[in-house]
Parts: sequence; C-alpha cells; structure tokens
Amino acid sequence: MALLTKLTTYGERYWKKVVFGFSSAYLLTSHVGLFTSSEGPSMLPTINIMGDFFYLDRLFWRRKPLELGHLVVFISPVNPNRVVVKRLIGLPGDTVFEDPRTQNTSVVVPNGHIWVQGDNLSLSLDSTSYGPVPMGLILGRLTFQLLPFNKFGFITNPVEKCTPS
Repeated sequence: MALLTKLTTYGERYWKKVVFGFSSAYLLTSHVGLFTSSEGPSMLPTINIMGDFFYLDRLFWRRKPLELGHLVVFISPVNPNRVVVKRLIGLPGDTVFEDPRTQNTSVVVPNGHIWVQGDNLSLSLDSTSYGPVPMGLILGRLTFQLLPFNKFGFITNPVEKCTPS
C-alpha cells in the first residue's frame, strides 16, 4: 500500500510539473515573445529567403509605440493561416503612395490601421496589393536577429526621422 501511495504522489507531482511547464510556455509565447524564423523573398535583402532566425517581441511593442521602419509581424489579411513580416511604412493618419514605384496615387492610412511593404517590392504581397492592415492583426515586431551570425544583434531601424524645416 505504501508503494501505491508513493507512486500516486510521484505521478501527481509529475503531472503538476508538466501542466505548469506547458502553461508557462503557452503564456510566454503568446504574450511575451518567441523565437521564430522567416521564409520568402519579399523582404530581401534585409531578410534572407530561408535560414534567418529572430526574436519576436509580443509584449513590449504594445507599450512602446510602433515607428516607421519597424519590422512588424502580423496575420495576413488575405490568408489568415499565414503570418507575414513586412516593414512599417505608414501609421494611422499618414499619407503614403499606393504604389511607391509609380507614385501616382496616395492614400491616407485610416485610424486603427497601418501600411506595410516588403523591402523587395517586385516580389512582395503587401499593402500595395491588399490595402491598409488592421492593427488588430499585429502579433508583434522583430527586435533581435539570431541567425545568420553575421547579422546577430538588435535590429536597427533604417528609417531616419524627418523633422519639418
């Protein structure tokens, strides 16, 4: 009987640890951040077609405002099963060119939306195709690159802030 009690106690402790571990992992990856990779040519040359590995910040970007040039990760508005990475080009109220290659027509980004584009415009499905992206689809922003090693470190924002003259 003592052996059965020991086994039951051991089993309960084991399952409590397993449940705690999975719960902690879920909360961390859903609300704090996670490590992720990317694939596809739309962000060349910034992100390689395959093999780049990043830290996706899912917590602090909500406290610190998004800035033009940030790499945002969001659910695709045309395919909800895909998660994509694009560069933030316009915030709510900004005026952006609908297609920066032609610069014919401009669009004002509506409240609660952002305008995103891939760095490789010719191979990118982005706001030039599907319009402004609702901010509710944003999962976070890429803040740190782990691989390849020659790009290891915090991701810098290549967009310079302009001040009116």
